[in-house]
Amino acid sequence: MRNLFLMLVLIFSVPSHSAANPDIVDVYVVPMDDFPEDKAAEIANVMADDMQLWVKSSVRLGNLYASKLPGTNQLIAEEIIEKSQPIIRRFANSSEKTYFLILTTRDINLSAGNLRFVFASHNKGYNSSVVSLHRMVNYINGTPVFDEITKSRLYKMMKRSIGEMRFGWQRTTNINDIMYAPIMSLDDLDRMGLQHLEENTEDSGADTKLPI
Repeated sequence: MRNLFLMLVLIFSVPSHSAANPDIVDVYVVPMDDFPEDKAAEIANVMADDMQLWVKSSVRLGNLYASKLPGTNQLIAEEIIEKSQPIIRRFANSSEKTYFLILTTRDINLSAGNLRFVFASHNKGYNSSVVSLHRMVNYINGTPVFDEITKSRLYKMMKRSIGEMRFGWQRTTNINDIMYAPIMSLDDLDRMGLQHLEENTEDSGADTKLPI
């Protein structure tokens, strides 16, 4: 995990951008205690420019003391979302319409434990999601590397989460669409396009340049 944390310092070395500020933050990017604040801020700036929303990052959360799934080191995703609510709901310029996107480097799973892991988990009632980087990191010769592949995976899962929760984008079986489902492996995530294809099209997202 320490190596993964160090890899994160290489993330998203791009200039900052910001959308025109409305009264209410559209999306809060919320780093957990293991995710660097400065990198969450860079992600928020890039996402704001890409999606034309007011996307703002927060400081890191303290330890939420979320439970682990029995017999694993995986944090229970539902608890992360639930235990964060009393804190994140007090963030400046937020409202019931603000969507909160929590980032962690830890492995997560659902409380039911019927899956090996999840990349992300959503709660529409809380208008919040948690995205885990843990299984997205690329490995070369057994060493975790924060390369373009890793950055692409994280960005896709974040943009997909915002699209579904903020815009109501529907999931599809088109692998060229960022809303492709189900994502069963890293291969699916890598092949998945970067854009949401509103209409049926054969254009692939594979050649679309990441804005990071």
